[in-house]
Amino acid sequence: DWRFASSTRKPRPGKVLPPKKPDEVVIRRKEKFQAHIVYGFLGATLSHPDRYPLDVMNAILAGQGGRLFLELRDKKGLAYALSSSSTEGVEPGHFMVYMGCDPTKLEMALSGIKEELRKIATEKPPEEEVARAKQYLIGSYDLELQKNSVVASILASNEIYKIGWEELYRYPEQIEKVTANEILRVAQKYLRQDHSVLS
Repeated sequence: DWRFASSTRKPRPGKVLPPKKPDEVVIRRKEKFQAHIVYGFLGATLSHPDRYPLDVMNAILAGQGGRLFLELRDKKGLAYALSSSSTEGVEPGHFMVYMGCDPTKLEMALSGIKEELRKIATEKPPEEEVARAKQYLIGSYDLELQKNSVVASILASNEIYKIGWEELYRYPEQIEKVTANEILRVAQKYLRQDHSVLS
């Protein structure tokens, strides 16, 4: 059966190409009441150990209690919508920050994003912030595992992507092991503003 035969093939990692330019900016101006910013960086693969500190780093930055939300939306009122995400794949994925803001605040919003990313790449996060981010990730993961459909989906995906069904149980353990030093290391490695794409 083709459906089962296709799932037994090993994924072939492609050649990782660097950005064509050190950084790339795409701006399209329209007569709209909202500007949308996506600021992205090359990320890790599913099988790379950096994915765990990247997830914790993202939890520190994202969400309603995260640095981006508190600094750029609550304190400075720059954003209508704000999020960040780390997405891994068979080939390197991406880390990105998204913001929706008033077009007149576009430059301030972008400067604010860059400043928060600069901070996390130059200053080791406090232990209580790291602990809170890890607790959030593990708690959210445990809640998701209460759904049989989610468990089945994770097991199937982990097997298809050759990271092993055991990753279902290994993920919380790996998150728990992440240290503040590792978060600083991956922030410096991946959040290189000289190798970014801005749209």
